[in-house]
Amino acid sequence: MVARHRPRQSRQWRRFLEEWCGPVRQWGPQRVADQRGDDTVMVDGGVEDSDDSGLRSIDLATLGGVLRVCDVELLLLDGNGPRAAFASRVHEEALFCSISCGFHCRGRFMLPPDWAMLGYLHATDETLSWCHGVPLAPGMALTVMPEGISEFTLSPGTHMTLMLVPVARVQRKLTELSLRSTPPAGQALSLFNLANDSAPLAHHYQQLHLQLGQGAGLQPQETERLLHEHVQALLGAGAADRPGCSRARRTHYLIAQRAENFMRLNLRRNIYMNEICDAAGVSERGLRYAFEDLFGTSPNRYLSMLRLCAACPSLSMADSSRRSVKAIALSCGLWDLSRFADNYRKVFGELPRDTLMRAPAQIGQPA
Repeated sequence: MVARHRPRQSRQWRRFLEEWCGPVRQWGPQRVADQRGDDTVMVDGGVEDSDDSGLRSIDLATLGGVLRVCDVELLLLDGNGPRAAFASRVHEEALFCSISCGFHCRGRFMLPPDWAMLGYLHATDETLSWCHGVPLAPGMALTVMPEGISEFTLSPGTHMTLMLVPVARVQRKLTELSLRSTPPAGQALSLFNLANDSAPLAHHYQQLHLQLGQGAGLQPQETERLLHEHVQALLGAGAADRPGCSRARRTHYLIAQRAENFMRLNLRRNIYMNEICDAAGVSERGLRYAFEDLFGTSPNRYLSMLRLCAACPSLSMADSSRRSVKAIALSCGLWDLSRFADNYRKVFGELPRDTLMRAPAQIGQPA
């Protein structure tokens, strides 16, 4: 009788398992891990009990780590505190996530070179949600390859299911089904609409969303099945299935992108409107139109929220014995400390010092 050996795990996968699936560490307010055979289940909690919708108040540092393999920079657009629900499971060398978002947010992330992301949008408001300026709609599937920064906004009420998988597996599946190793047109981001909710891929993602939310086990070969169905649908999508971006929206997106890059580079100092306009290459009116179209807010309001949302993760992750609220506030260009404390409490529901005192001394160490 010949013994069957499990295939050797790649170095990148072993490193991922050691970091996220080893002994449970405090990560954000709550983090629960449960080993079930070949799976690791991670259900992430929040600062307070959930409401009737199942959403919790969750700090930005915890939300920013939802993808595990990379950080997500998040910015609140509606002035409400971050409320969300998400659960994730490591299964067959892939990370499955179900995410429900209860607030309007702007975000961006960059996948590591050896990871890809596949996903499906169950619900969202297409007037508010977009990716690289392209409107996102319910019933849309997405494929993100590791090339550059991915930028998006999500509306309140967005529900999605994601699978992060080694990019080599996606490339092998593309080659198997189409004799090519890149998505159609070689794009790092591919969006396509499924025919209807009853499409096999949509049904598969809907089942996954329910299973992850309930903590149920996943089927053997789940990663391979979903990968095969997703790539097959991706290759079969026609031009009519792929969303487009109007010329005006594309122009607004590029204006806002240049303006935001300038804000981020100069966050520590006072920033004036004429400087932002010069960096974006437009008039003040053109800048306002772009920000209202993409973010539903003014450039000044956006800058204020950018500063607050930069301070929040810094406070969450700082060592209170080495950094003070004042030092973190000043590093984000927040010079009026009393106003900062008041605005921070209105948005995040607590004072900056409360966030700092609750923060672990170092990420990955017990609080």
